[in-house]
Amino acid sequence: MPPRLRIKRIIAAVVAAALALIVAVPAGLVFFPVADEPTTSDAILVVGPPFPGRVALADKLMREGKARTLVVATFAGQERRQGVTICNQKQPYPVECFVPSPYTTRGEAQNFSQMAQRNNWNSMQVITFWPHANRVRTLVNRCFDGKVDVLVAQDHVGAHEVLHHMGGWAKMLTYWSC
Repeated sequence: MPPRLRIKRIIAAVVAAALALIVAVPAGLVFFPVADEPTTSDAILVVGPPFPGRVALADKLMREGKARTLVVATFAGQERRQGVTICNQKQPYPVECFVPSPYTTRGEAQNFSQMAQRNNWNSMQVITFWPHANRVRTLVNRCFDGKVDVLVAQDHVGAHEVLHHMGGWAKMLTYWSC
């Protein structure tokens, strides 16, 4: 085999391997989430959107006394959607709903961290769905110094959400701070 052809094949193999890694790493992080078991914490954070499965799990855990305060990330105008009524109706436990700024997972983590500092919270449980679990854990740990457990709710997951969260990993790699 001529040396030129061999070099081209090596370059092609390296490029193919790099592309495979670029796809495989985020896919692995999305498809194989690390989920924790419910425990006790200072607060439970439902990251947006607050789909019914996430809110139902949070309500169940709050009624079991697993946290002192429920925090729900929502956005303006969403109060009428199913699942966010927890923000508008009296509950047997404290509920704080907020609109993260910016409306991203990073914004949710930043805003929650500020709330945690104001309230002296040292532990939290984050409720999301499986494509988001590993990424939300990484982002929250960048912003919050306390103990973080990530719980996975049984919400419908479509191909759009999976692709969105794979892309979120790529975006997240463009910054390292909270």
